[in-house]
Amino acid sequence: GFGDAQSFVYDVTENKDYAFIGIEPYKKGFARAVQFYEENFPENMFLFNGDAREFFESIKYKINLIRIHFPDPWPKKKHIKRRLITKDFFLIAWNILKKNGSIEIITDSSIYQKHIEELIDHQEYFKQISDFPISYQISTFNKKAIRKGHTIKEYVLEKIS
Repeated sequence: GFGDAQSFVYDVTENKDYAFIGIEPYKKGFARAVQFYEENFPENMFLFNGDAREFFESIKYKINLIRIHFPDPWPKKKHIKRRLITKDFFLIAWNILKKNGSIEIITDSSIYQKHIEELIDHQEYFKQISDFPISYQISTFNKKAIRKGHTIKEYVLEKIS
């Protein structure tokens, strides 16, 4: 999800050469993005109100980039199954990404970082690279993590064809 939509709408405005599909399951953040859309009519902005997994399973076309910033880490063991980044996620992402497509994941959760690193080490769909093709505005979640002194890690992965 794009949370409060502030960084998302900034990124849409600053990167007009890219089409953005914003996915947000919660109505409050989604409503903010809709308001921005209705006021500005950006041609490169599309919205989906729901879970990213539902969207990924339903699309019939290939995409270039997947950007996931500060996904909910679901830290309790009984909730781990709710995490977006899973072994299955890498397979789904590989299937919907174009050749040389990329994923960017940013998190400040040490538990989720360890989980992501283990998944990356045990998958064969992506290789780690250093740079994501587009920049981003620091989000509200990113600012909170900085204020709390959390270690923020970024994982940039490129599809192996």
